[in-house]
Amino acid sequence: MADLIDRIQGIEPRPKIPVHQFCAAIDEYARGNLTRAQIVAAFDLQGSEATQAGQLADLIDAQTTAATKLNLVISIEDVFVLTEQPDLGLYDTKAKIATRFNL
Repeated sequence: MADLIDRIQGIEPRPKIPVHQFCAAIDEYARGNLTRAQIVAAFDLQGSEATQAGQLADLIDAQTTAATKLNLVISIEDVFVLTEQPDLGLYDTKAKIATRFNL
């Protein structure tokens, strides 16, 4: 089964998750406007995909201020945008991404 990183990178036969749309959804989650269940349903997250999205949500929830929550969301988006360009060599492997966010 795929995980969230596979879907973000588009290397899984299941549909690729558009980075900007996913990050917009977690941004809205951080603001309290969407729930985890809404994000899981919207992106059809299954199994480990949903687990990893939950881990990202846990990281967001652990932040104590709105500013630190939104800063984390920006960091997540930055990493996911960079992973779409593996030729840059920055976040070109699942291990690098997982390490960055303790997934």
